[in-house]
Amino acid sequence: SYFASLPDEAFDDGPLLARSQALYQIGTVRLGQGNSAAATEAFNESLRLARALSERAPDNTDRLYELSQASFYVGYAAWLDSDLDAAENHFLEYLAAANRLLEIDPANPDYRIELGFALSNLGSVREARGDLAGAETAYRSTVETGETLVALDSTNIDWIGELAETHNLLGTVYRKQGRYREALQAHEEELRLKRLALTIDPSHAYWRRRTAAAYGFISEVLRITGDPERALELATRQQSSFEELVEQDPTNATWRNALAVARRSTASALHHLGRSSDALDILDRARTELRALLAADPESLDVAVDLASVETTRALALLFEDRAQEAVEAATASAALLNNQATQTANGALKLAENRAALGRALAASGREGDARSAWEAGLSTVERYH
Repeated sequence: SYFASLPDEAFDDGPLLARSQALYQIGTVRLGQGNSAAATEAFNESLRLARALSERAPDNTDRLYELSQASFYVGYAAWLDSDLDAAENHFLEYLAAANRLLEIDPANPDYRIELGFALSNLGSVREARGDLAGAETAYRSTVETGETLVALDSTNIDWIGELAETHNLLGTVYRKQGRYREALQAHEEELRLKRLALTIDPSHAYWRRRTAAAYGFISEVLRITGDPERALELATRQQSSFEELVEQDPTNATWRNALAVARRSTASALHHLGRSSDALDILDRARTELRALLAADPESLDVAVDLASVETTRALALLFEDRAQEAVEAATASAALLNNQATQTANGALKLAENRAALGRALAASGREGDARSAWEAGLSTVERYH
């Protein structure tokens, strides 16, 4: 409050830089408290100061670095608020600062790391709004940045892991584009790198979890492209990996959520093999777990979306068992979980469209053709703006 009462001219550059740093640190704390409005206010003030300092000395790397961080945090707050235009603008400023840092000091790995983060964030925003070509371009550049870092130190588990995650992002974009051969290659490279990370540190819990997830991504591509047997094999491996993690720490909500999602993947593979009864047993376990997690944290959008996906998959399996009315109920429960906020991104819109497709099939099987058509039309309108 004292600093805010004084004009910028009253400060030397050093204290002004420290104030900018303190403000985005305050902003991160406020985000953690759930106070996004106050966090955004702090981030914006931090960015204003960082810009002013960088303008005074454009080639000062300390000031450029702080400008990059302040730009990121304002963009991140906008991202959390689903303001994709503002998020992209600030991430572009973040990218420009990171590029300038590397121009000044090309050998500095920290600056290259920032470049990778900036490119990845930009790709995420573009993917969220349905700009898959733009997202692919950003992710490809992120891969190049990551490969340069890993070449500098092939034992750095964080650099290896980040490169693996970028291949995951690229594979996801390929899947959304229907480029499944390229998606499979990207996810297989993701898995190879994550296995490499675990050879360096086999007990690393985070990369154990992300390695398990990689099995699931490959399984999904194989299921879509007509190899359900191998898809089931990898989905089962993913599920087993998460079961081991949850057994180690049953209180870990992140791992429990991931296990529920893995069970849905296994159930999907079973359903595609015609084993819908087995799939329903597994889906019931996933639904029970996710309901408990949502009860503990009712504001969790991610858990709500995951539970919605489980209900949609249940609807399809119930249909296969000729239980049309129960399928309608499952699809309706799924739709109730997908609120307006959940569908502000392309991924959320896709989840709702999948639900509407399943609901329409269930309604049609119940003899309600008019309602089925309405459900399908609603699903189409949800995703066509991203096409």
